Amino acid sequence: MNQVPFLPEDLLNIQSERKEGCLVITACGEMDISNAPMLHEAFQECYCPNEVQRVIFDISNLRFIDSEGIKALEQCLKDIGGKPTTILHKTRMQNRVIEILGPDLERQFQNLIFRRTEKFSPN
Repeated sequence: MNQVPFLPEDLLNIQSERKEGCLVITACGEMDISNAPMLHEAFQECYCPNEVQRVIFDISNLRFIDSEGIKALEQCLKDIGGKPTTILHKTRMQNRVIEILGPDLERQFQNLIFRRTEKFSPN
């Protein structure tokens, strides 16, 4: 029986949408050391500082995120600078990550907002 190799990118799906000055990056699946750089790469491909006034990271459909995923998110936040940024989350695991890292991230990035959500619409 042949087994198909399991690739890190099979675990994570990242989509982006730009609408009226707002960039929404949505991550679904599992983000770990094997695929976390995909978040920053996807962000860099679609982020244009002159055209984007606000950034939203929707991690509400991540089943898992490890420290490398958090580092990738932090790198994106550094690239954004002081623009208003929201991180959407909803699961217990995500809430725990926000409880632990949120205060430190909020000190580093003054226009950062964490918002618990069930559904999100950019408008």
